[in-house]
Amino acid sequence: MNNARALEEANNLYRKKRFSEAALCYRSLASSGHYGSARRLGWMYLLGEGLDVNYSEALKWLNYAAEQGDDEAMFAIGWLYLSMGNENWHEAYKWFEKAAEKEFPAAIYRLAWIHMHCDGYSKASIEGLLIKSSSLGCLRARRDLGVWRLKNKKGLTEKIRGVWDIVSTFIAVFYATYKNNNDPRLLF
Repeated sequence: MNNARALEEANNLYRKKRFSEAALCYRSLASSGHYGSARRLGWMYLLGEGLDVNYSEALKWLNYAAEQGDDEAMFAIGWLYLSMGNENWHEAYKWFEKAAEKEFPAAIYRLAWIHMHCDGYSKASIEGLLIKSSSLGCLRARRDLGVWRLKNKKGLTEKIRGVWDIVSTFIAVFYATYKNNNDPRLLF
């Protein structure tokens, strides 16, 4: 079976939630150099999709994809470090920055999230990151931008924009979930 057909088969198995079988296909493809499959396999280890959660294996496969310049793999490595606890947030931040440099929307959002939850960051930097991530399609950033505007902005126009950000996000999440409920990472 050629790589294109093998990848199509792996993706079909994944969509059908036959994760263990999909993992075997992705592993074969990743071992032959397909970095998109390495990224997916890393996510599967990270999230426990058909495999036991294994941060070492996740990091191995995600690092391979990140070395090829894969921005989602860079984000996933940041997510992995964030999942490991507060003592790893500096490492998570570094990987989110790498993915953000490639304009990966969820990574920009996670930088804003870290800024919101740590001291020493200006409101302008937080708002700027939320605006940029939202403009690139990150739904959580749009929601949090709306909440941010309601809490931190003055004036009726800004409050209305905040409410609109929140309402339009819920509509978009509902639509995205309805159209493609097989990939929750769309909503990171």
